[in-house]
Amino acid sequence: WARHTGSRWLQTSLPYETRRHLYYQCLRYWLYHLKHWQISVVVSQFEPHGLYDYLPTQVARHLGIPVVSSWFTHIAQHVTYYTDYTQSNAHLPKVYQQVQQQYSPDSIPLNEYFESQWQKLTAQSQAQQMPYYMYEQAMQELQKKVNNIEQANRQASGAGADSSGARSGPKAMLKRSLKTAARLIGLKAWWHKNSDQQRLHRYYESLCQDPNFEQPYIYVPLHFQPEATSMPLGGIYFDQHLMVQQLSYHLPQGWKLYVKEHPYPSNRYYRSQEYYRRLKEIPHVQLISKSINTYELLEHSRATASLTGLAGWEGLFKGKPYLLFGYHSSQYGPGVLPVRSSVQMQQAMQKLQQGYTPNLTQLRYFMRALQETALHASSDKYDYIQMNITEDELAQRAASGYLGVLKALGFVVQTNTTNPPPTVASMTTDPTTGPNTQITDS
Repeated sequence: WARHTGSRWLQTSLPYETRRHLYYQCLRYWLYHLKHWQISVVVSQFEPHGLYDYLPTQVARHLGIPVVSSWFTHIAQHVTYYTDYTQSNAHLPKVYQQVQQQYSPDSIPLNEYFESQWQKLTAQSQAQQMPYYMYEQAMQELQKKVNNIEQANRQASGAGADSSGARSGPKAMLKRSLKTAARLIGLKAWWHKNSDQQRLHRYYESLCQDPNFEQPYIYVPLHFQPEATSMPLGGIYFDQHLMVQQLSYHLPQGWKLYVKEHPYPSNRYYRSQEYYRRLKEIPHVQLISKSINTYELLEHSRATASLTGLAGWEGLFKGKPYLLFGYHSSQYGPGVLPVRSSVQMQQAMQKLQQGYTPNLTQLRYFMRALQETALHASSDKYDYIQMNITEDELAQRAASGYLGVLKALGFVVQTNTTNPPPTVASMTTDPTTGPNTQITDS
């Protein structure tokens, strides 16, 4: 929890007994409120993966209360809504079968947006680019530090005013001094953090070797952590050592595992020199520099292995099977080999040795099925800024996704037509009617 919240106080100051006491306090709180208020359903913006949302939703599931959530597909700006992340977009396989019967292989229609995504995924060459959400995150962090420096300089030079509007005097000078000290302390902490990251980066690079593209290998791009893509969607493999160890144990003779760190630095509690040493010591593992183009590694690989990562999805369109260790809507796709046990791993390796490759026609059918089942909406601001729609339009789309799941659960949905457009779903619970609770758009 401390790692998720990023609280240095929680990470360093609390003994185990205190942490356990806080956990039981939270547990009692949610057990009481979910029962006392007879909550019929819990709605979450994303798949819960932090302290503030993971615990109450897990308690709700334990009590048999459905949790409606959403997560991203590998098609940008498209999400699915569900009650169980291990089976997100569960009706996708059925639609996939239907579109194969509906359309001939040489005429599988896609809308303009999906067609553009298809063209990008099947292009002969792809430039390595940082995903826009990572670029946005990096730029925001940099801008925040620049703003801190500028504000500290202004405060130190006497610019600004205290709450009474005065720019001088003992009170104003003390206030400016305290603010400047606080900002400089924050900058110092940021500097040490990034110095630690730079040292760790250099250590990682010192363990790397140049890839041999003539060597048969499975490409294993690591996940950024902590993030929902590995916890909880990675299941037990959120510790990516377990994934690499299982791959190593079942790897065909003469093959290698090319393991590459994520380009964006993970939280320091999830990466260390020991972490990389342990990876390096796993048989058949070769660490690859971050500077090596991921698409070049995909191009020459025999397959990709990941928890839920985008690289595996992109590899499918290059004819590379995807060993998927986590849970994602792509798990139903052609060329995807879900791995949740040693038996499934053995079966996957046998297919790879037999030369199994994804079929582009089947992938286009799958894209069509995704088009019909995923919703062009998002609960994420990085997607929203790319969609060029109003907040009301986004709210209506998201509401339709949640309400669709609620209807499927047996809730009675009533739309308030006197006050359009709907922006949020408000819920009124009648404990005497059980699941037939009324959900009202308002």
